[in-house]
Amino acid sequence: MRRSRAVCIVVRREASYCLRDMLAARLALLALLAALARASMREPAAYAVEHATLLNEAERRDREVGLHVRAALRLRPAWAAADQLLLQFELLSPKLYGRGKHVNADFVQIESVWDAYPHSTFYAHWKEGLIQQVYLDPDELIDIQNFKRSLISLFQFQVAEGQRNETDATGQCEVQYEAPSETTVRKVKRRCRSAGWAPGGAGARR
Repeated sequence: MRRSRAVCIVVRREASYCLRDMLAARLALLALLAALARASMREPAAYAVEHATLLNEAERRDREVGLHVRAALRLRPAWAAADQLLLQFELLSPKLYGRGKHVNADFVQIESVWDAYPHSTFYAHWKEGLIQQVYLDPDELIDIQNFKRSLISLFQFQVAEGQRNETDATGQCEVQYEAPSETTVRKVKRRCRSAGWAPGGAGARR
């Protein structure tokens, strides 16, 4: 059985930062900080989010079964000081879509626990590109909390290419940073693990 997962964010505003070297990457980090600070003065930054989980037998790639979660995400700084922010996330209208085994099957919306979370808010402490702490509702289902952790972790990035061990909102992971073009940074995460994802634990706070 082969399982693959992907989380994608599509930015609904113009942004182009050059990450060819350490200096340019540092400038991009500061530019992101400034952009988020400006967002508090007008509308929040808006994103379309899609999370995909695909299952199939390794030898039958044409018979993939999958689930998608699609939602809107709004982001604004609730507080800012120097090089750190308290980020406020709003997750709007999350819906689950499923697809059957038929090769031509389309994804269709299905009932799920997400229907009980039409609008939720959560927070993260962001400093110099790193997530220091997440603030989630400990009464939410652990699957909901972990999905939000995955969204928060997308806003953690380092300023140099290469591979390293990194701890973010999803736990400790092997992370590879790549800059395939002047306007793109790719972050690949593998082998994530965490012992503290239980509701009410150190990482789950109101």
